[in-house]
Amino acid sequence: MIRISEKKGVKPESAEFSWPSTEIVSEKLKRKLTRGKRRRVKEDDNKKRGLFVFPLQSLVTGASYSYTWMSLARENEWHVLLDTSALGSKDMETLGLSLFQPDFLICSFTEVLGQDDPSSGFGCLFVKKSSSQALSESPELITNPANLIAVKAEMITENDENTLQKVLLDHVEDHNKASTSATDAIEIEEDDKAIIEFRGLDHADSLGIILISRRSKALTLWLVRALTSLQHPGFYQTEMPLVKICGPKTRSNRGPSISFNVFDWQGEKVDPLMVERLAARERIDLRCAYLQKIRIGKGKRGGDEKGNLSLRVSVVSVRIGFMTNFDDVFRVWGFVSRFLDADFVEKEKWRMKAMEKNK
Repeated sequence: MIRISEKKGVKPESAEFSWPSTEIVSEKLKRKLTRGKRRRVKEDDNKKRGLFVFPLQSLVTGASYSYTWMSLARENEWHVLLDTSALGSKDMETLGLSLFQPDFLICSFTEVLGQDDPSSGFGCLFVKKSSSQALSESPELITNPANLIAVKAEMITENDENTLQKVLLDHVEDHNKASTSATDAIEIEEDDKAIIEFRGLDHADSLGIILISRRSKALTLWLVRALTSLQHPGFYQTEMPLVKICGPKTRSNRGPSISFNVFDWQGEKVDPLMVERLAARERIDLRCAYLQKIRIGKGKRGGDEKGNLSLRVSVVSVRIGFMTNFDDVFRVWGFVSRFLDADFVEKEKWRMKAMEKNK
C-alpha cells in the first residue's frame, strides 16, 4: 500500500513513538488526523480525506492502542482500516465491530497452524459494502490479483465442509509436521464417513477466550520478568542487565508480543539478527524486527524541540500464541540466558563473521 501510494505521488505518514516505552506521540498524531479540515472545499465533502490504518496491538512490542483513535479518524472523515493481525484467534470473537464499524478489516492467521513455515496460514481482507467504491476507483492497488479470492457470505454445505476439512488436513500434513502438538489433526471413521478432528484447536476452543487470555497474559508477564532479572555477573554495584525490554513491560492490557535487545558484559548491543539465527539453530522462534519512527530526546512529548531524533531500531521479538505452554517460554529464557557467557557470545560473533566471509 505504501509503495503504490508513493508511485501515485502520495506521501504516506506514520505515527511517531517515544522511547523506550514505544507509546504514541499523541499530540503529533492528533494534528495529522485533524489538520486541513477547515480548508476543504464544499464539493469534496462527500469524499474521504485518506486512509487511516489502525492496529489494535503491535505485533512486535505487544503495545495496545486506544479505540479512540478510530473514532477521531472517523470524525475527521477518514477511511478506517482496522488491523487485527496481532490478535489471537479467540480474541477475534470480541472485537465489537458494530460499535466502531471500520471500512476495511485485515486479519492474519499465519501462526495458528505453526511458525516453522511462512506459508502455513492465510490472511483476509474484509471490505464494508458501502466502502467498496474506494477500491473500485483504484483497481491498481491490487498488486497481485492471483492472491485474492472474493468470498461471498453463504451457508456452507456438507460437501463444502468435507472439502474444506480435506484442504486443512493436507495443509497441516504438508507444512506443519513440526507443530503437530498444536493442531493434532487426525482422521477417524464414524458412520462410514471420514471425520477430521483438530484436537488441539478443539481443546483450545473449549477452554474459552477468558481462560486462554489469562494463560497467555500470565506466560507473557512471567517471561518479561524472567528476562529482566538476568544480570551480568560481577556487576553488583552498577546495574548491568543482559536484556532491555522495548515497549510495555508489565501492563495488564499489553499483547502477547515481547520485543527486547540483548547486551554483552561491556554494555554493547548484540546484533538481533545473530540472536535470531542462533535461536533458529535451537528450533526457537525469535525474530529480528524493526521499530520505525522512534523519537528519542528530552523535549516535551509531541514537540519538535532541538535534539529530538527519529530512529529505526532493530530488536528481537518473540510472540506467545494461544497454544504456547510454559515449557516454550522457559526454553526462550534458557536460550537468552546463554548470552551471560562472554565466551559464548564472542565465539558466535566470530563464527557469524566467518560464515559471512565464506558467502
